[in-house]
Amino acid sequence: MLHDFLKSHALDILFLQEITHHNFGNLPRYTTYTNVGTARGTAFVTRNGLKVTNITKLPTGRGIAAECEEITL
Repeated sequence: MLHDFLKSHALDILFLQEITHHNFGNLPRYTTYTNVGTARGTAFVTRNGLKVTNITKLPTGRGIAAECEEITL
């Protein structure tokens, strides 16, 4: 269902909260970045080809930050 959503909206970046696991399966043309704490976490998905650097994660899983194409996420 997530893959269909990304494909139908042609998204470059998608932010997710309240995730419970870090395996999103195969999302063709996308890379997933997750931060799951003891119970829940956060994530974002980017279209392949976007340069993502400086990934920082809160140990609790409640936040994740990065730089993507000179934009701070």
